[in-house]
Amino acid sequence: QRWSSFNTWFTIGLFGKRPQSGRGKASDVAASPGFVADIDCRGGVHNEKNLPTKEEAFKLIGEFPFRPSLLIWSGGGYQVYHLFDEPWIFETESQLEKAKALSRRWQHFILSRGKEKGWKLDSVGSVEHLFRVPGTFNHKGSPVPVEIVEVKNASF
Repeated sequence: QRWSSFNTWFTIGLFGKRPQSGRGKASDVAASPGFVADIDCRGGVHNEKNLPTKEEAFKLIGEFPFRPSLLIWSGGGYQVYHLFDEPWIFETESQLEKAKALSRRWQHFILSRGKEKGWKLDSVGSVEHLFRVPGTFNHKGSPVPVEIVEVKNASF
């Protein structure tokens, strides 16, 4: 209830220690639980015409080669989580760079699928990217709940 009037985010990357300032950088990330796509949808908080409808975005997600581990409605689109069986722990900078490169390629795949349909989707491939927290509200306009839509092998 305390956060019902604030936008609340978390970073997909797991930080090794608290950032010295701000929301953190890629170099602060020590591990990743997986990769995320963010598919904004037309209507509600987004009025751009080159975005999919909620139904079109859901259909696109169903066309991905891997079923999402977690699907969240952010109040303006879908956050599509593909989680690893175990977090990818970066013991070297080289491992972090490999994760960043793989995340960029996954984003490119998703963006290209949207482009084929005439949509402009956002790239959220940075390992420190921020996402809305389920159970909170998106306050870009009138408050809209951020909700879990589906968890692999379970639906809500």
